[in-house]
Amino acid sequence: MTKAGRVRNFVTPALLASRDYTYDIKAVWDRKDGRPVVHERQITVRAGDKLDIDMTAPVTESQPEELRQPELRTAPLPRRPRQ
Repeated sequence: MTKAGRVRNFVTPALLASRDYTYDIKAVWDRKDGRPVVHERQITVRAGDKLDIDMTAPVTESQPEELRQPELRTAPLPRRPRQ
């Protein structure tokens, strides 16, 4: 998604309630001196989450762990019975 302006809204497709999903987010803008600023985040979401993410703020130790080192947890598929 590429847009101009300060605010973005993103709605995921339908998510399973029992899973975590990881999204990579990238924001790029130009400083007043013309040099680009690139901030990237990897966030973990679950069905029903509503998040506000400030891409202008650096990730710090005081921010929640999922913003610093997210992980994707998955559940194994059920085994098929052998025939």
